[in-house]
Amino acid sequence: MNPFEPIQALIGYGFLLFFPGFLWTFLFPSISKTLTIIERIVLTVGISISAVPLVIFFTNILFGLTINGISIFILSLFIGCIPILIVVLKTVIQKKEIIKKIELCKIEVIDWIKYVILKIKAIPKLKHYLILTSIILFGITLNLIPHFDYHLPLHTDEWHYIIYSNTLINTGDVVVHWETGYLIFISSFKLLSGVSWPFLFNTLPTVIFIFVMLTAYCIGERLRFGLYAAFLVALVPSSVRFLGPVFLVPIALGLLLVLICIYFILRFQNKSKYLILVPIISFAFLMHPATGIYLFMILIGILFIFGIKKEWNEFLMLGGLLLCFLSFMLYLPQTPFYNVNLNYITQSGRFFLPEFGFDKFIRYSGFIPVILFTIGLGKLARENKSYSLGLVTSVLVMVAFLSIIYYVFPNFYNVQAVYDRAIELTVLLIFIAAGCGLYYIFYRKKVLLPFIVACIILISIPAHVDEPYYHIIDTAEYDEFLWIKENLNEEYDKAILDPWKAVAFVPVTEKSAYLKIGQGPGGMEPMMSNLERFFLEGCTDTDFLIDNGINIVYTDTICVNSNLINVYNNVYILNYSLLG
Repeated sequence: MNPFEPIQALIGYGFLLFFPGFLWTFLFPSISKTLTIIERIVLTVGISISAVPLVIFFTNILFGLTINGISIFILSLFIGCIPILIVVLKTVIQKKEIIKKIELCKIEVIDWIKYVILKIKAIPKLKHYLILTSIILFGITLNLIPHFDYHLPLHTDEWHYIIYSNTLINTGDVVVHWETGYLIFISSFKLLSGVSWPFLFNTLPTVIFIFVMLTAYCIGERLRFGLYAAFLVALVPSSVRFLGPVFLVPIALGLLLVLICIYFILRFQNKSKYLILVPIISFAFLMHPATGIYLFMILIGILFIFGIKKEWNEFLMLGGLLLCFLSFMLYLPQTPFYNVNLNYITQSGRFFLPEFGFDKFIRYSGFIPVILFTIGLGKLARENKSYSLGLVTSVLVMVAFLSIIYYVFPNFYNVQAVYDRAIELTVLLIFIAAGCGLYYIFYRKKVLLPFIVACIILISIPAHVDEPYYHIIDTAEYDEFLWIKENLNEEYDKAILDPWKAVAFVPVTEKSAYLKIGQGPGGMEPMMSNLERFFLEGCTDTDFLIDNGINIVYTDTICVNSNLINVYNNVYILNYSLLG
Protein backbone atom coordinates (compact mmCIF):
# COMPACT_ATOMS: atom_id res chain seq x y z
CA MET A 1 0.00 0.00 0.00
CA ASN A 2 1.13 3.52 -0.77
CA PRO A 3 1.98 5.05 2.65
CA PHE A 4 0.53 8.39 1.50
CA GLU A 5 -2.90 6.96 0.61
CA PRO A 6 -4.48 7.77 4.02
CA ILE A 7 -3.43 11.42 3.60
CA GLN A 8 -4.65 11.47 0.00
CA ALA A 9 -7.97 10.00 1.12
CA LEU A 10 -8.32 12.50 3.98
CA ILE A 11 -7.85 15.42 1.60
CA GLY A 12 -9.78 14.02 -1.39
CA TYR A 13 -12.68 12.52 0.55
CA GLY A 14 -12.90 15.54 2.83
CA PHE A 15 -13.05 17.99 -0.05
CA LEU A 16 -15.70 16.08 -2.00
CA LEU A 17 -17.86 15.36 1.05
CA PHE A 18 -17.87 18.81 2.62
CA PHE A 19 -16.81 21.69 0.40
CA PRO A 20 -19.50 21.54 -2.33
CA GLY A 21 -22.41 21.45 0.11
CA PHE A 22 -21.25 23.35 3.20
CA LEU A 23 -22.20 26.92 2.21
CA TRP A 24 -25.51 25.71 0.81
CA THR A 25 -26.60 24.87 4.35
CA PHE A 26 -26.37 28.60 5.20
CA LEU A 27 -28.26 29.79 2.12
CA PHE A 28 -31.78 29.38 3.52
CA PRO A 29 -32.07 31.20 6.90
CA SER A 30 -35.28 29.39 7.89
CA ILE A 31 -33.35 26.12 7.77
CA SER A 32 -29.87 27.28 8.71
CA LYS A 33 -30.83 28.90 12.00
CA THR A 34 -32.38 25.69 13.36
CA LEU A 35 -29.71 23.20 12.27
CA THR A 36 -27.64 21.48 14.93
CA ILE A 37 -23.96 20.71 14.33
CA ILE A 38 -24.60 17.13 13.28
CA GLU A 39 -27.63 18.05 11.16
CA ARG A 40 -25.49 20.55 9.25
CA ILE A 41 -22.79 17.92 8.71
CA VAL A 42 -25.31 15.39 7.42
CA LEU A 43 -27.02 17.90 5.13
CA THR A 44 -23.65 19.11 3.84
CA VAL A 45 -22.66 15.57 2.89
CA GLY A 46 -26.05 14.87 1.31
CA ILE A 47 -25.83 17.96 -0.90
CA SER A 48 -22.18 17.33 -1.82
CA ILE A 49 -22.48 13.68 -2.85
CA SER A 50 -25.62 14.43 -4.87
CA ALA A 51 -24.80 17.72 -6.57
CA VAL A 52 -21.30 16.89 -7.80
CA PRO A 53 -22.20 13.69 -9.76
CA LEU A 54 -25.33 15.37 -11.16
CA VAL A 55 -23.39 18.38 -12.44
CA ILE A 56 -20.64 16.12 -13.85
CA PHE A 57 -23.27 14.01 -15.61
CA PHE A 58 -25.08 16.92 -17.27
CA THR A 59 -21.96 18.91 -18.21
CA ASN A 60 -20.58 15.80 -19.91
CA ILE A 61 -23.82 14.84 -21.67
CA LEU A 62 -24.83 18.36 -22.74
CA PHE A 63 -21.48 20.08 -23.27
CA GLY A 64 -19.03 17.20 -23.72
CA LEU A 65 -16.89 18.24 -20.73
CA THR A 66 -14.22 15.60 -20.15
CA ILE A 67 -14.43 13.83 -16.80
CA ASN A 68 -11.04 13.93 -15.07
CA GLY A 69 -9.53 15.05 -11.79
CA ILE A 70 -9.19 18.69 -12.87
CA SER A 71 -12.77 19.04 -14.15
CA ILE A 72 -14.16 17.36 -11.03
CA PHE A 73 -12.17 19.70 -8.78
CA ILE A 74 -13.27 22.82 -10.70
CA LEU A 75 -16.93 21.77 -10.78
CA SER A 76 -16.88 20.92 -7.06
CA LEU A 77 -15.28 24.29 -6.35
CA PHE A 78 -17.90 26.03 -8.48
CA ILE A 79 -20.81 24.21 -6.78
CA GLY A 80 -19.43 25.11 -3.36
CA CYS A 81 -19.12 28.80 -4.29
CA ILE A 82 -22.56 29.20 -5.93
CA PRO A 83 -24.15 30.33 -2.60
CA ILE A 84 -21.69 33.25 -2.52
CA LEU A 85 -22.68 34.21 -6.08
CA ILE A 86 -26.38 33.95 -5.16
CA VAL A 87 -25.87 36.25 -2.16
CA VAL A 88 -24.00 38.79 -4.32
CA LEU A 89 -26.63 38.65 -7.09
CA LYS A 90 -29.50 38.96 -4.63
CA THR A 91 -27.80 41.95 -3.05
CA VAL A 92 -27.34 43.66 -6.40
CA ILE A 93 -30.98 43.11 -7.32
CA GLN A 94 -32.12 44.50 -3.98
CA LYS A 95 -29.69 47.43 -4.44
CA LYS A 96 -27.96 46.84 -1.14
CA GLU A 97 -24.29 47.10 -0.34
CA ILE A 98 -22.55 43.89 -1.40
CA ILE A 99 -19.77 44.23 1.14
CA LYS A 100 -22.28 44.69 3.93
CA LYS A 101 -24.23 41.62 2.84
CA ILE A 102 -21.11 39.49 2.60
CA GLU A 103 -20.08 40.71 6.05
CA LEU A 104 -23.44 39.56 7.42
CA CYS A 105 -22.93 36.12 5.89
CA LYS A 106 -19.41 36.03 7.28
CA ILE A 107 -20.77 36.92 10.73
CA GLU A 108 -23.34 34.10 10.44
CA VAL A 109 -20.63 31.53 9.67
CA ILE A 110 -18.43 32.87 12.50
CA ASP A 111 -21.38 32.77 14.89
CA TRP A 112 -21.96 29.14 13.89
CA ILE A 113 -18.31 28.30 14.63
CA LYS A 114 -18.64 29.98 18.04
CA TYR A 115 -21.84 28.01 18.61
CA VAL A 116 -19.95 24.78 17.84
CA ILE A 117 -17.23 25.71 20.34
CA LEU A 118 -19.82 26.49 23.02
CA LYS A 119 -21.53 23.16 22.39
CA ILE A 120 -18.24 21.35 22.79
CA LYS A 121 -17.62 23.13 26.07
CA ALA A 122 -21.06 22.24 27.44
CA ILE A 123 -20.36 19.40 29.91
CA PRO A 124 -23.77 17.62 29.75
CA LYS A 125 -23.72 17.63 25.97
CA LEU A 126 -20.05 16.67 25.94
CA LYS A 127 -20.97 13.42 27.69
CA HIS A 128 -23.75 12.91 25.17
CA TYR A 129 -21.39 13.41 22.22
CA LEU A 130 -18.74 11.17 23.78
CA ILE A 131 -21.31 8.37 23.91
CA LEU A 132 -22.24 9.08 20.27
CA THR A 133 -18.57 9.02 19.31
CA SER A 134 -18.16 5.66 21.04
CA ILE A 135 -21.14 4.30 19.13
CA ILE A 136 -19.72 5.57 15.83
CA LEU A 137 -16.33 3.97 16.58
CA PHE A 138 -18.12 0.73 17.47
CA GLY A 139 -19.97 0.82 14.14
CA ILE A 140 -16.74 1.57 12.25
CA THR A 141 -15.05 -1.43 13.88
CA LEU A 142 -17.90 -3.78 12.97
CA ASN A 143 -17.97 -2.49 9.41
CA LEU A 144 -14.23 -3.02 8.97
CA ILE A 145 -14.21 -6.61 10.29
CA PRO A 146 -14.23 -8.20 6.80
CA HIS A 147 -11.27 -6.03 5.79
CA PHE A 148 -9.05 -6.77 8.79
CA ASP A 149 -7.40 -9.67 7.00
CA TYR A 150 -8.38 -8.93 3.40
CA HIS A 151 -7.79 -5.67 1.57
CA LEU A 152 -9.46 -6.29 -1.79
CA PRO A 153 -13.10 -5.92 -2.91
CA LEU A 154 -15.42 -8.44 -1.24
CA HIS A 155 -18.12 -8.92 -3.85
CA THR A 156 -18.37 -9.58 -7.58
CA ASP A 157 -20.47 -6.42 -7.95
CA GLU A 158 -17.58 -4.33 -6.61
CA TRP A 159 -15.19 -5.77 -9.18
CA HIS A 160 -17.73 -5.07 -11.93
CA TYR A 161 -18.06 -1.45 -10.84
CA ILE A 162 -14.28 -1.08 -11.16
CA ILE A 163 -14.51 -2.25 -14.80
CA TYR A 164 -17.15 0.35 -15.68
CA SER A 165 -15.41 3.07 -13.68
CA ASN A 166 -12.11 2.36 -15.44
CA THR A 167 -13.93 2.84 -18.73
CA LEU A 168 -15.31 6.16 -17.50
CA ILE A 169 -11.90 7.31 -16.28
CA ASN A 170 -10.05 6.20 -19.42
CA THR A 171 -12.54 7.73 -21.88
CA GLY A 172 -13.50 10.81 -19.84
CA ASP A 173 -17.18 10.21 -20.68
CA VAL A 174 -20.15 8.85 -18.77
CA VAL A 175 -20.78 5.15 -19.23
CA VAL A 176 -24.11 3.96 -20.61
CA HIS A 177 -25.20 2.03 -17.54
CA TRP A 178 -28.35 2.01 -15.43
CA GLU A 179 -26.27 3.00 -12.37
CA THR A 180 -24.23 5.64 -14.16
CA GLY A 181 -24.61 8.14 -11.31
CA TYR A 182 -22.96 5.69 -8.94
CA LEU A 183 -20.07 5.13 -11.38
CA ILE A 184 -19.54 8.90 -11.51
CA PHE A 185 -19.63 9.01 -7.71
CA ILE A 186 -16.89 6.43 -7.08
CA SER A 187 -14.83 7.62 -10.07
CA SER A 188 -14.86 11.14 -8.63
CA PHE A 189 -13.42 9.93 -5.33
CA LYS A 190 -10.83 7.84 -7.18
CA LEU A 191 -9.72 10.68 -9.46
CA LEU A 192 -9.65 13.42 -6.83
CA SER A 193 -7.98 11.42 -4.07
CA GLY A 194 -5.63 9.41 -6.29
CA VAL A 195 -5.92 6.32 -4.06
CA SER A 196 -5.90 2.77 -5.44
CA TRP A 197 -9.10 0.85 -6.05
CA PRO A 198 -8.46 -1.60 -3.16
CA PHE A 199 -7.92 1.29 -0.73
CA LEU A 200 -11.09 3.01 -1.97
CA PHE A 201 -13.17 -0.15 -1.56
CA ASN A 202 -11.71 -0.70 1.91
CA THR A 203 -12.35 2.78 3.28
CA LEU A 204 -15.16 4.59 1.46
CA PRO A 205 -17.95 2.15 2.55
CA THR A 206 -17.15 2.86 6.20
CA VAL A 207 -17.01 6.62 5.56
CA ILE A 208 -20.51 6.41 4.05
CA PHE A 209 -21.69 4.27 6.98
CA ILE A 210 -20.50 6.90 9.46
CA PHE A 211 -22.98 9.35 7.93
CA VAL A 212 -25.71 6.70 7.88
CA MET A 213 -25.27 6.34 11.66
CA LEU A 214 -25.20 10.13 12.13
CA THR A 215 -28.39 10.55 10.09
CA ALA A 216 -30.09 7.82 12.12
CA TYR A 217 -29.00 9.71 15.23
CA CYS A 218 -30.55 12.93 13.88
CA ILE A 219 -33.81 11.13 13.08
CA GLY A 220 -34.07 9.71 16.57
CA GLU A 221 -32.83 12.77 18.43
CA ARG A 222 -35.91 14.76 17.45
CA LEU A 223 -37.79 12.38 19.79
CA ARG A 224 -34.87 11.93 22.21
CA PHE A 225 -33.86 8.43 21.08
CA GLY A 226 -30.96 9.47 18.84
CA LEU A 227 -28.25 7.53 20.68
CA TYR A 228 -30.37 4.39 20.75
CA ALA A 229 -31.14 4.60 17.03
CA ALA A 230 -27.45 5.17 16.20
CA PHE A 231 -26.45 2.19 18.37
CA LEU A 232 -28.82 -0.23 16.67
CA VAL A 233 -28.01 1.08 13.19
CA ALA A 234 -24.33 0.44 13.97
CA LEU A 235 -25.35 -3.25 14.15
CA VAL A 236 -27.11 -3.36 10.76
CA PRO A 237 -25.87 -6.58 9.13
CA SER A 238 -24.29 -6.99 5.71
CA SER A 239 -24.21 -10.16 3.65
CA VAL A 240 -22.95 -11.28 0.27
CA ARG A 241 -26.55 -11.69 -0.87
CA PHE A 242 -28.30 -8.55 0.38
CA LEU A 243 -25.12 -6.44 0.46
CA GLY A 244 -25.12 -3.59 2.99
CA PRO A 245 -22.77 -1.00 4.49
CA VAL A 246 -19.69 -3.27 4.35
CA PHE A 247 -19.67 -3.05 0.54
CA LEU A 248 -19.05 -0.11 -1.78
CA VAL A 249 -22.25 -0.67 -3.75
CA PRO A 250 -25.19 1.58 -4.71
CA ILE A 251 -27.56 0.37 -1.98
CA ALA A 252 -24.98 1.29 0.70
CA LEU A 253 -25.07 4.88 -0.57
CA GLY A 254 -28.82 4.62 -1.13
CA LEU A 255 -29.36 3.97 2.60
CA LEU A 256 -27.82 7.37 3.36
CA LEU A 257 -29.80 9.23 0.69
CA VAL A 258 -33.13 7.74 1.80
CA LEU A 259 -32.53 8.58 5.47
CA ILE A 260 -31.50 12.17 4.64
CA CYS A 261 -34.64 12.70 2.55
CA ILE A 262 -36.97 11.19 5.16
CA TYR A 263 -35.44 13.30 7.91
CA PHE A 264 -35.47 16.66 6.17
CA ILE A 265 -38.94 16.15 4.68
CA LEU A 266 -40.31 15.56 8.19
CA ARG A 267 -37.97 17.86 10.11
CA PHE A 268 -38.69 21.23 8.45
CA GLN A 269 -41.98 22.91 7.71
CA ASN A 270 -41.02 25.32 4.93
CA LYS A 271 -40.67 25.38 1.16
CA SER A 272 -36.90 25.88 1.06
CA LYS A 273 -36.22 22.25 1.96
CA TYR A 274 -37.58 21.08 -1.40
CA LEU A 275 -34.94 23.07 -3.28
CA ILE A 276 -32.31 21.14 -1.32
CA LEU A 277 -34.03 17.77 -1.64
CA VAL A 278 -34.54 17.91 -5.42
CA PRO A 279 -30.87 17.16 -6.27
CA ILE A 280 -30.67 14.46 -3.58
CA ILE A 281 -33.77 12.66 -4.88
CA SER A 282 -32.61 13.12 -8.50
CA PHE A 283 -29.23 11.61 -7.70
CA ALA A 284 -30.92 8.65 -6.00
CA PHE A 285 -32.58 7.78 -9.32
CA LEU A 286 -29.42 8.40 -11.35
CA MET A 287 -27.27 6.45 -8.89
CA HIS A 288 -29.54 3.44 -8.27
CA PRO A 289 -33.06 3.39 -9.78
CA ALA A 290 -34.20 0.83 -7.19
CA THR A 291 -33.26 3.27 -4.41
CA GLY A 292 -35.17 5.99 -6.26
CA ILE A 293 -38.24 3.73 -6.39
CA TYR A 294 -38.02 2.92 -2.66
CA LEU A 295 -37.68 6.62 -1.85
CA PHE A 296 -40.59 7.52 -4.12
CA MET A 297 -42.87 5.01 -2.37
CA ILE A 298 -41.80 6.20 1.08
CA LEU A 299 -42.50 9.82 0.12
CA ILE A 300 -45.96 8.82 -1.11
CA GLY A 301 -46.57 7.37 2.35
CA ILE A 302 -45.39 10.61 3.97
CA LEU A 303 -47.64 12.56 1.56
CA PHE A 304 -50.55 10.49 2.87
CA ILE A 305 -49.61 11.49 6.45
CA PHE A 306 -49.51 15.19 5.47
CA GLY A 307 -53.02 14.78 4.06
CA ILE A 308 -54.33 13.09 7.21
CA LYS A 309 -52.82 15.79 9.43
CA LYS A 310 -54.24 18.48 7.10
CA GLU A 311 -50.85 20.06 6.47
CA TRP A 312 -51.95 21.25 3.06
CA ASN A 313 -48.90 23.36 2.17
CA GLU A 314 -46.63 20.38 2.75
CA PHE A 315 -49.11 18.14 0.96
CA LEU A 316 -49.19 20.32 -2.16
CA MET A 317 -45.44 20.90 -2.29
CA LEU A 318 -44.53 17.25 -1.81
CA GLY A 319 -47.33 16.15 -4.14
CA GLY A 320 -46.08 18.46 -6.89
CA LEU A 321 -42.53 17.20 -6.40
CA LEU A 322 -43.66 13.57 -6.62
CA LEU A 323 -45.63 14.26 -9.82
CA CYS A 324 -42.47 15.67 -11.40
CA PHE A 325 -40.48 12.61 -10.37
CA LEU A 326 -43.25 10.31 -11.59
CA SER A 327 -42.84 11.84 -15.05
CA PHE A 328 -39.09 11.38 -14.67
CA MET A 329 -39.58 7.70 -13.74
CA LEU A 330 -41.79 7.12 -16.80
CA TYR A 331 -39.20 8.76 -19.04
CA LEU A 332 -36.15 6.88 -17.74
CA PRO A 333 -36.89 3.54 -19.45
CA GLN A 334 -36.85 5.37 -22.82
CA THR A 335 -33.23 6.45 -22.37
CA PRO A 336 -30.22 4.29 -23.33
CA PHE A 337 -29.03 4.37 -19.71
CA TYR A 338 -32.01 2.29 -18.59
CA ASN A 339 -32.48 0.00 -21.56
CA VAL A 340 -32.97 -3.07 -19.37
CA ASN A 341 -34.74 -6.22 -20.59
CA LEU A 342 -36.97 -6.50 -17.54
CA ASN A 343 -38.96 -9.40 -19.00
CA TYR A 344 -35.77 -11.46 -19.38
CA ILE A 345 -34.60 -10.58 -15.87
CA THR A 346 -37.90 -11.48 -14.21
CA GLN A 347 -38.04 -14.86 -15.97
CA SER A 348 -34.36 -15.86 -15.66
CA GLY A 349 -34.43 -17.14 -12.07
CA ARG A 350 -32.38 -16.33 -9.00
CA PHE A 351 -29.22 -18.22 -9.93
CA PHE A 352 -28.39 -20.47 -6.98
CA LEU A 353 -29.87 -18.26 -4.24
CA PRO A 354 -32.30 -19.73 -1.67
CA GLU A 355 -35.41 -17.93 -0.50
CA PHE A 356 -35.06 -15.47 2.34
CA GLY A 357 -37.05 -16.34 5.44
CA PHE A 358 -37.66 -14.75 8.82
CA ASP A 359 -35.22 -17.23 10.36
CA LYS A 360 -32.35 -15.64 8.40
CA PHE A 361 -33.16 -12.24 9.86
CA ILE A 362 -33.17 -13.74 13.37
CA ARG A 363 -29.75 -15.30 12.74
CA TYR A 364 -28.32 -11.87 11.96
CA SER A 365 -30.08 -9.91 14.69
CA GLY A 366 -31.87 -12.11 17.21
CA PHE A 367 -35.41 -11.61 18.52
CA ILE A 368 -34.64 -8.57 20.66
CA PRO A 369 -34.60 -5.97 17.82
CA VAL A 370 -37.93 -7.38 16.59
CA ILE A 371 -39.46 -6.93 20.05
CA LEU A 372 -37.94 -3.44 20.35
CA PHE A 373 -39.25 -2.58 16.88
CA THR A 374 -42.80 -3.56 17.89
CA ILE A 375 -42.56 -1.42 21.03
CA GLY A 376 -40.99 1.48 19.13
CA LEU A 377 -43.59 1.37 16.37
CA GLY A 378 -46.36 1.58 18.94
CA LYS A 379 -44.64 4.43 20.77
CA LEU A 380 -44.14 6.40 17.55
CA ALA A 381 -47.76 5.84 16.50
CA ARG A 382 -49.00 7.06 19.90
CA GLU A 383 -47.13 10.34 19.39
CA ASN A 384 -49.67 11.01 16.62
CA LYS A 385 -47.57 13.76 15.03
CA SER A 386 -46.51 14.10 11.42
CA TYR A 387 -42.88 13.43 12.30
CA SER A 388 -43.43 10.19 14.22
CA LEU A 389 -46.19 8.96 11.91
CA GLY A 390 -43.90 9.65 8.93
CA LEU A 391 -41.29 7.32 10.44
CA VAL A 392 -43.92 4.63 11.05
CA THR A 393 -45.19 4.98 7.50
CA SER A 394 -41.68 4.71 6.04
CA VAL A 395 -41.17 1.30 7.67
CA LEU A 396 -44.65 0.02 6.83
CA VAL A 397 -44.33 1.08 3.18
CA MET A 398 -41.16 -0.99 2.78
CA VAL A 399 -42.65 -3.99 4.59
CA ALA A 400 -45.75 -3.76 2.37
CA PHE A 401 -43.58 -3.45 -0.74
CA LEU A 402 -41.63 -6.62 0.11
CA SER A 403 -44.84 -8.51 0.89
CA ILE A 404 -46.51 -7.47 -2.37
CA ILE A 405 -43.44 -8.41 -4.42
CA TYR A 406 -43.17 -11.80 -2.72
CA TYR A 407 -46.84 -12.80 -2.76
CA VAL A 408 -48.47 -10.84 -5.61
CA PHE A 409 -45.70 -10.30 -8.19
CA PRO A 410 -43.37 -13.30 -7.72
CA ASN A 411 -41.57 -12.63 -11.01
CA PHE A 412 -40.09 -9.45 -9.54
CA TYR A 413 -38.85 -11.54 -6.64
CA ASN A 414 -36.29 -12.78 -9.19
CA VAL A 415 -34.84 -9.28 -9.54
CA GLN A 416 -32.22 -8.94 -6.82
CA ALA A 417 -31.80 -5.22 -7.44
CA VAL A 418 -35.49 -4.71 -6.63
CA TYR A 419 -36.30 -7.25 -3.91
CA ASP A 420 -33.08 -8.15 -2.10
CA ARG A 421 -31.80 -4.57 -1.89
CA ALA A 422 -35.14 -3.48 -0.42
CA ILE A 423 -34.58 -5.90 2.46
CA GLU A 424 -31.43 -4.01 3.52
CA LEU A 425 -33.28 -0.67 3.60
CA THR A 426 -36.22 -2.24 5.47
CA VAL A 427 -33.89 -3.66 8.13
CA LEU A 428 -32.27 -0.24 8.54
CA LEU A 429 -35.66 1.44 9.10
CA ILE A 430 -36.71 -1.35 11.49
CA PHE A 431 -33.56 -0.79 13.55
CA ILE A 432 -34.24 2.96 13.77
CA ALA A 433 -37.77 2.30 15.03
CA ALA A 434 -36.33 -0.30 17.41
CA GLY A 435 -34.15 2.51 18.81
CA CYS A 436 -37.35 4.21 19.93
CA GLY A 437 -38.38 0.98 21.65
CA LEU A 438 -35.01 0.74 23.40
CA TYR A 439 -35.35 4.35 24.60
CA TYR A 440 -38.86 3.63 25.91
CA ILE A 441 -37.55 0.68 27.94
CA PHE A 442 -34.74 2.87 29.30
CA TYR A 443 -37.30 5.53 30.24
CA ARG A 444 -39.55 3.01 31.99
CA LYS A 445 -37.01 0.51 33.41
CA LYS A 446 -33.45 1.83 33.39
CA VAL A 447 -32.16 -1.28 35.09
CA LEU A 448 -33.03 -3.39 32.02
CA LEU A 449 -30.98 -1.32 29.55
CA PRO A 450 -27.49 -2.80 30.24
CA PHE A 451 -28.88 -6.33 30.05
CA ILE A 452 -30.68 -5.71 26.74
CA VAL A 453 -27.70 -3.92 25.18
CA ALA A 454 -25.35 -6.73 26.26
CA CYS A 455 -27.65 -9.37 24.76
CA ILE A 456 -27.91 -7.49 21.46
CA ILE A 457 -24.13 -7.12 21.23
CA LEU A 458 -23.48 -10.76 22.13
CA ILE A 459 -25.84 -11.90 19.37
CA SER A 460 -24.86 -9.38 16.69
CA ILE A 461 -21.06 -9.41 16.91
CA PRO A 462 -20.69 -13.17 16.22
CA ALA A 463 -23.09 -12.79 13.29
CA HIS A 464 -20.87 -10.03 11.87
CA VAL A 465 -17.68 -11.99 12.47
CA ASP A 466 -19.03 -15.29 11.10
CA GLU A 467 -20.57 -13.86 7.92
CA PRO A 468 -18.92 -15.86 5.07
CA TYR A 469 -17.51 -13.22 2.72
CA TYR A 470 -15.84 -14.78 -0.31
CA HIS A 471 -12.41 -13.79 -1.62
CA ILE A 472 -12.21 -14.05 -5.39
CA ILE A 473 -8.43 -13.68 -5.42
CA ASP A 474 -5.72 -13.46 -2.80
CA THR A 475 -3.03 -10.79 -2.43
CA ALA A 476 -0.42 -12.79 -4.37
CA GLU A 477 -2.80 -13.19 -7.32
CA TYR A 478 -3.62 -9.49 -7.20
CA ASP A 479 0.11 -8.68 -7.40
CA GLU A 480 0.47 -11.03 -10.37
CA PHE A 481 -2.46 -9.33 -12.11
CA LEU A 482 -0.82 -5.96 -11.49
CA TRP A 483 2.40 -7.29 -13.04
CA ILE A 484 0.44 -8.28 -16.16
CA LYS A 485 -1.07 -4.79 -16.38
CA GLU A 486 2.26 -3.01 -15.96
CA ASN A 487 4.48 -5.30 -18.06
CA LEU A 488 2.46 -6.77 -20.92
CA ASN A 489 1.79 -4.28 -23.70
CA GLU A 490 -1.43 -3.81 -25.63
CA GLU A 491 -0.51 -6.64 -28.02
CA TYR A 492 -1.39 -9.04 -25.21
CA ASP A 493 -5.02 -8.22 -24.58
CA LYS A 494 -6.95 -11.41 -23.83
CA ALA A 495 -6.38 -14.11 -21.21
CA ILE A 496 -7.69 -17.52 -20.31
CA LEU A 497 -7.87 -18.39 -16.63
CA ASP A 498 -10.19 -19.63 -13.91
CA PRO A 499 -13.49 -17.87 -14.81
CA TRP A 500 -14.12 -17.02 -11.14
CA LYS A 501 -10.74 -15.29 -10.83
CA ALA A 502 -11.37 -13.60 -14.17
CA VAL A 503 -13.99 -11.46 -12.40
CA ALA A 504 -11.05 -9.68 -10.70
CA PHE A 505 -8.56 -10.15 -13.55
CA VAL A 506 -10.43 -7.87 -15.97
CA PRO A 507 -10.70 -4.77 -13.72
CA VAL A 508 -7.14 -5.10 -12.38
CA THR A 509 -5.33 -5.72 -15.68
CA GLU A 510 -7.82 -3.82 -17.89
CA LYS A 511 -7.54 -6.71 -20.35
CA SER A 512 -10.30 -9.06 -21.46
CA ALA A 513 -10.83 -12.70 -20.50
CA TYR A 514 -12.08 -15.68 -22.47
CA LEU A 515 -14.69 -16.40 -19.79
CA LYS A 516 -15.63 -14.81 -16.46
CA ILE A 517 -18.44 -16.04 -14.25
CA GLY A 518 -19.71 -13.97 -11.34
CA GLN A 519 -23.14 -15.42 -10.60
CA GLY A 520 -23.42 -18.94 -11.92
CA PRO A 521 -22.55 -20.43 -15.34
CA GLY A 522 -26.00 -20.07 -16.90
CA GLY A 523 -25.71 -20.35 -20.70
CA MET A 524 -21.90 -20.58 -20.62
CA GLU A 525 -21.53 -24.35 -20.24
CA PRO A 526 -19.92 -24.91 -23.72
CA MET A 527 -17.25 -22.26 -23.05
CA MET A 528 -16.71 -23.67 -19.57
CA SER A 529 -16.23 -27.14 -21.05
CA ASN A 530 -13.65 -25.84 -23.56
CA LEU A 531 -11.78 -24.02 -20.80
CA GLU A 532 -11.63 -27.10 -18.56
CA ARG A 533 -10.45 -29.26 -21.47
CA PHE A 534 -7.71 -26.77 -22.36
CA PHE A 535 -6.20 -26.85 -18.85
CA LEU A 536 -6.66 -30.62 -18.41
CA GLU A 537 -4.61 -31.14 -21.59
CA GLY A 538 -1.75 -29.08 -20.19
CA CYS A 539 -2.51 -25.95 -22.29
CA THR A 540 -1.34 -27.77 -25.44
CA ASP A 541 -4.14 -26.65 -27.78
CA THR A 542 -2.51 -23.69 -29.54
CA ASP A 543 -5.19 -23.62 -32.23
CA PHE A 544 -7.81 -23.02 -29.53
CA LEU A 545 -5.83 -19.98 -28.31
CA ILE A 546 -5.44 -18.55 -31.83
CA ASP A 547 -9.07 -19.15 -32.82
CA ASN A 548 -10.28 -17.27 -29.73
CA GLY A 549 -7.71 -14.44 -29.84
CA ILE A 550 -6.14 -15.56 -26.54
CA ASN A 551 -2.51 -14.60 -25.96
CA ILE A 552 -2.20 -14.78 -22.14
CA VAL A 553 -2.58 -17.91 -20.02
CA TYR A 554 -2.83 -17.54 -16.26
CA THR A 555 -2.76 -20.77 -14.29
CA ASP A 556 -0.99 -22.52 -11.42
CA THR A 557 -1.22 -25.81 -13.31
CA ILE A 558 1.54 -27.17 -15.55
CA CYS A 559 1.67 -25.86 -19.13
CA VAL A 560 3.61 -28.06 -21.57
CA ASN A 561 2.98 -26.02 -24.71
CA SER A 562 6.23 -24.99 -26.40
CA ASN A 563 4.45 -22.02 -27.95
CA LEU A 564 3.86 -20.52 -24.49
CA ILE A 565 6.56 -18.64 -22.57
CA ASN A 566 6.48 -18.49 -18.76
CA VAL A 567 7.22 -14.79 -18.14
CA TYR A 568 6.16 -14.50 -14.49
CA ASN A 569 4.60 -16.52 -11.68
CA ASN A 570 1.66 -18.42 -13.23
CA VAL A 571 1.78 -16.11 -16.29
CA TYR A 572 2.34 -17.46 -19.81
CA ILE A 573 2.22 -15.57 -23.08
CA LEU A 574 1.83 -16.82 -26.62
CA ASN A 575 5.14 -16.62 -28.49
CA TYR A 576 4.15 -15.09 -31.81
CA SER A 577 7.68 -15.45 -33.22
CA LEU A 578 7.51 -19.25 -32.94
CA LEU A 579 4.15 -19.21 -34.72
CA GLY A 580 5.54 -17.22 -37.62
